[in-house]
Amino acid sequence: MSDKQESDVPSDTRKSQDLYTNSAKDFRPNKFEDFGYFFYPQRFGNIVQPKWYEKFFSYGKSRELLNKSLCEQNVENCIEKHPGVKLLLSAMKSIGCEANILRHFSCEYCDKAVKGGFDPSTNQSILCYNTIENHSKDEVAKELMSSLLQSYDYCRAEYNMFDLRHLACTQVRAANLTSCSVMDAIANDSALFHFKEAQKECVRRKAALSLQMVRNITEAEAYKAVDHVFDRCYNDTEPFGRRVLNENDCERAYRDRKRFGFN
Repeated sequence: MSDKQESDVPSDTRKSQDLYTNSAKDFRPNKFEDFGYFFYPQRFGNIVQPKWYEKFFSYGKSRELLNKSLCEQNVENCIEKHPGVKLLLSAMKSIGCEANILRHFSCEYCDKAVKGGFDPSTNQSILCYNTIENHSKDEVAKELMSSLLQSYDYCRAEYNMFDLRHLACTQVRAANLTSCSVMDAIANDSALFHFKEAQKECVRRKAALSLQMVRNITEAEAYKAVDHVFDRCYNDTEPFGRRVLNENDCERAYRDRKRFGFN
């Protein structure tokens, strides 16, 4: 591996010498890339106009303000009380990336295809107040954990947002640690006696789908990037040290945090 290629790999992933043997050119974005900002129309100060029927019934703006307020309350509640969110924030602080509730969290109007995300250009966790069902606190916590895990990866490694391999790795970790439970995998694949393989396939599928949503690539290209990093990134469970698929798992991980150097 040349010096040029090695510098493109996050420092934490260099431990596996065979992880990145393909040319870095295979994983660079094309010139038509918009990096998924299509799904977040309020990024960078853009204004979303109410639909015609919302204007007609005169509830568009007031409903939007109410939904945004509920989202912000749920975010604040999760930051104060949810053990998984608290652990991630503690881990980020321990490596010099302390999050500020006013600076690094944003409740926004989003496309219906997404519920949240992470914007590395501003280091912000995005919560979609118009798509999180019934303003569920559990959904807010799940989206916060997923985006904060990506923020943690962005902080701890030499993360290059232009390299599909780096993005694929953090998407694999987010799906594995916060999204794909064994029961979800069994329900989707009817694999009662092969649940471990089904759970891995759930992670692989969700990571590839996430790549397609934020990069202008084909399904085959998404799976290529995911498969290239899968084993190494699937087995990386930092900062939890385990899969955390419910609040009880998060609570146990949070209780153990000081053993791993987190306050």
